[in-house]
Amino acid sequence: MKAAGPIEVRCVGFDNSDNRKAIVHVHNAGTAEAPFDLTWLDGDGNTVEMFSLVVAAGATSDQSRTAKGIGAVAKIASPSDGLVIDAEMIYDDRADEQHRRTVTCARVQ
Repeated sequence: MKAAGPIEVRCVGFDNSDNRKAIVHVHNAGTAEAPFDLTWLDGDGNTVEMFSLVVAAGATSDQSRTAKGIGAVAKIASPSDGLVIDAEMIYDDRADEQHRRTVTCARVQ
């Protein structure tokens, strides 16, 4: 999903059980560095942890969390108009990271 203008995107459907990994991919399709805040929220909307990051033009920043540190929602906020955001869950019960599913991400209007 490519967002335009100052954005807030939320990715929902993470599972914070043991042997799980949540990954958020933030790609900068713009021509300049793009700052963004990534906030992991629990099911009640409380902040689990927040990171302020910058992704270079043409680069992708992959951010991951595991087990109980995942939270239920990832909130991405940025003043940049060139971010493409995707997320996935990895079910790592066998330590092979072969079982994956896409997590829904949508821009908050």
